[in-house]
Amino acid sequence: MNGNELYSATSADRNASFPRPRFLTGIFLFYFMVTVTGFSNEFSIPKPTGAHQVGTEYFYFVDQSRPESFTKSKSDFREVTGQVWYPATPAADANPQFYRSNEETDILSAVEAAYFGLLVNKVPADLFSHFSTVPTHSHTKAPLADSPSAFPVLIYSHGIIGGHVATHTVLMEELASHGYIVLSVSHAYQTPYLKYPDGSIKVFSPGSEGIRKSAAAIFDSERTAIYQKLYETTDVKTQKALLEQLASKQPFLEESLDIWSADVRFIIDELEKLNSGNTFLKGRLDLDRIGVLGWSFGGATAGQVLLTDSRCKAGINIDGLPLGDLVHQKIQQPFMFMRNGSRDMVQYFVDQIANDAYVVKLNGSTHFSFTDMALYNIPEVDQICGDIDGRQAVSIVNYYVRSFFDKYLKGKNISLSAGEVFPDSEIEFQFQAKG
Repeated sequence: MNGNELYSATSADRNASFPRPRFLTGIFLFYFMVTVTGFSNEFSIPKPTGAHQVGTEYFYFVDQSRPESFTKSKSDFREVTGQVWYPATPAADANPQFYRSNEETDILSAVEAAYFGLLVNKVPADLFSHFSTVPTHSHTKAPLADSPSAFPVLIYSHGIIGGHVATHTVLMEELASHGYIVLSVSHAYQTPYLKYPDGSIKVFSPGSEGIRKSAAAIFDSERTAIYQKLYETTDVKTQKALLEQLASKQPFLEESLDIWSADVRFIIDELEKLNSGNTFLKGRLDLDRIGVLGWSFGGATAGQVLLTDSRCKAGINIDGLPLGDLVHQKIQQPFMFMRNGSRDMVQYFVDQIANDAYVVKLNGSTHFSFTDMALYNIPEVDQICGDIDGRQAVSIVNYYVRSFFDKYLKGKNISLSAGEVFPDSEIEFQFQAKG
């Protein structure tokens, strides 16, 4: 293993040839379109507020203990890829990488333009080509920053169907600048694409089994009706009964949650190897201070990981409906729920946290305000990102995520109450002290 490469398999172990996306219709089409990325005018990425500069690298592992359930070949095992951001000391003349590589832009821009054209009107296929010219603040393979101690570790999980490894690039850079090593995990077959350390990309067709079944489960009419009732009642006993009913209606999503949480646990296993092996991360990972977080379905994954892996000490669910074992088991670690402005948090889940529990509701926001999409500065995207200013939304998310982990992983004496940093009108804050 090369000292600065995060591989546990060679490129020959993977099938890089994959069908290009075919197009779905209706609400799934809309969901996929709005969760993948933005659509036109150039945007800028805010500078991270921490003391460190940021480095980045891609990783690729194969879990030989888990046959891939989304393919028919018995020789396929679960691929786990993603991107890591970390505190770095890049060379003085080093340039940061762009938001997307040329290959990513060539593949995904055409896909998104076609989806957009089906919904609104025909647009040029190169409408999003500028994504390859938007600079980030991350330096590829920059040396890890010096530190008297190892860095705490955060593992991020994206949303299902349209979420991908770079959905929260701004947040990942922010956390790395404040002294965290952050890994964003790609969950194969239920994301638009995987990106490998050699720069190659595997695209998953929206018509493929994993995405098709995910969409069918999410937009099932019976599930939607139960989901609506869940947010219309404040009685926790009724909420529990509805959640049990919901779980029975979505076996595929429950199975997917097990797969995703297993991906994260596998990554932690690999980090233990990297921390003692011949890599640039050797001895620099503080594996006694691991946190997990995720957006949408990835938020549910974060909760499931805490229930199944005691190595993780704290977690955050960013605007996702909790699923899985949390219906019947309590999380023992500190936990935060972040919610968009359209719905209050289901109180039953807050009560399922046996430690300090937080709810941060972002008024004027939607599900997509928590992602990089809030910064795209595109009228069509702004319409689905709520009334809150995009940069303010991103700033609030960055602050609460960072402060929560600073408190519970770094032991800082921080108050997370509303109004101390942001206007009360933008935040609704709930705290249940149990720790």
